[in-house]
Amino acid sequence: MQMSVHEHQVPRRRPFPPDARLGLAALSPLLGWLLELMECKDVAAETLYDVLHDIEYRKKWDTNVIETFDIGKLTVNADVGYYSWKCPKPLKNRDVITLRSWLPMGSDYIIMNYSVKHPKYPPRKDMVRAVSIQTGYLVQGKGPRNCSITYLAQVDPKGKSSCLLQSLASLVQKEKEVTKRFESVISFKVEKQQRFAITGLIEYTKQLVLIGPIKAMKKMYKACLKYPDWKKKHNPHFKPWIYPEQSTLPTVALAELSIQHADSLENIDESSLSETKDDRAEGSDEDSVN
Repeated sequence: MQMSVHEHQVPRRRPFPPDARLGLAALSPLLGWLLELMECKDVAAETLYDVLHDIEYRKKWDTNVIETFDIGKLTVNADVGYYSWKCPKPLKNRDVITLRSWLPMGSDYIIMNYSVKHPKYPPRKDMVRAVSIQTGYLVQGKGPRNCSITYLAQVDPKGKSSCLLQSLASLVQKEKEVTKRFESVISFKVEKQQRFAITGLIEYTKQLVLIGPIKAMKKMYKACLKYPDWKKKHNPHFKPWIYPEQSTLPTVALAELSIQHADSLENIDESSLSETKDDRAEGSDEDSVN
């Protein structure tokens, strides 16, 4: 049964951090897609583009990353990579294999990815394999020192979270049905247990789909400000995403890959997986770039 689209319009917020403004344009927790816009002051478009590409630097600023690496290249502007990240309780950690492509267009840049299967990297027993249906960035130059970024993500997190999102869709639909019979939400005569479930699932979904990406954008902006100085000390001329002749990745044949459909992955009972304190996302906003 197809779920209806549920959009939540959020007005542009006060600046955070001081020189970046981020507004959530659209959010659909029921379908798992998210659209974010952020304006970055004192960050050139090419710097933001480099930060999105530079895996070694991501390991410095992305405190949620567990492991990330490039598997191989298909063309000069397309590769396959692995990324795993920490998730907040009660979620288990996730990983994903994606085919990524990119295109510079003057002062603007596009990066897009979607999930694929690779025979040498099947789903791991200690992770839940998520699915990127379509995820990408549009970086637009706003002069020599400013830019904006649009982030689009449509992801199926699979596992328990995917089931809870479906449950939330069902509960929200029930809430809408009740609304038709009552003029005021306050006058709902809903069982306490059901009201608690609705409130809990909405808060859970907000943490999963909304707060996490907003924190990540804040961290990325701070990382962009420090990237030029960091890059001067760490292979300053190595940028294979700009100079493809620098790439040492093995070539991956397209025939080795296939699209990773969400339906082909099992919704793992996450309660059966072990976890340690070190594997959990702490959600800290502290700058970790050295």
